[in-house]
Amino acid sequence: MPKDYLQTEEILKALVFIENNERDLYLREASMLIYGSSKYLEEHTLESVCRLLRAHWNRPWGEEEFFDEILEEYHITREKQKICLKGDITIQIAGKVLEVGALEDGIEFFADGLEKLESVRVCTADFVTVENRTAYFRCGRACASFFYLGGYATRFQRDFLKKVYQDNPKVRYLHFGDIDAGGFYIHEHLCRVTEIPFELDRMSVKELEDERFSGCLQELTENDKKRLGALLDREEYRETAQYMLEKDVKLEQEIVSLGGESTFMPFGVR
Repeated sequence: MPKDYLQTEEILKALVFIENNERDLYLREASMLIYGSSKYLEEHTLESVCRLLRAHWNRPWGEEEFFDEILEEYHITREKQKICLKGDITIQIAGKVLEVGALEDGIEFFADGLEKLESVRVCTADFVTVENRTAYFRCGRACASFFYLGGYATRFQRDFLKKVYQDNPKVRYLHFGDIDAGGFYIHEHLCRVTEIPFELDRMSVKELEDERFSGCLQELTENDKKRLGALLDREEYRETAQYMLEKDVKLEQEIVSLGGESTFMPFGVR
């Protein structure tokens, strides 16, 4: 069990609810019922809860299984997943060819038909995953294609991204998210589950020091500090995490995306 008493209490609260649940619920609905917050379960206690449930049922993770799929035994699932893309990408699925670039705002399709996917050709130098939806809508540059992630990668997103990487090994892969502990952990999880070397895009000290964003900087919570501290031994996060801890700041990506594809572009320039 976790050493932190409050964290232990929160995990127990989730376990009691889950073990007694008989309603069909989506993950964020369950989080609302447990904590009064739609994201708290996913961001703070989900992995610990699922580890305990798996240990109880002696069900280790399967090679192609996500850790939270154990919740399906308790009528709790993630929402039906969509794949959201935009940019110069050609998809061949079920013998038909789809040119994503023909639509400026891209496409969305349900992920449960991915077994029919035959090939994905990325015709841009960069392929960028984007954490939040508003930032995804704002993103757009000729040399990049964009994929809406929406948080921690799901099994469907993982499988699609693996296919993209398999078909396009020479493309540069980037991730753009919030400049906070959650954003870095989402990036770490993304790299780990997809086995793709995603670089960080606009998630650095430069953005935190940009005067245009100074009015949007937020103070760190105690939980932020603890999570950032745990990242100091990771080279890809160390410089930014150290700066954030020293200056007591974090920044949401929506203001960075509003600034343009380069943080040194004036607002409105694309």
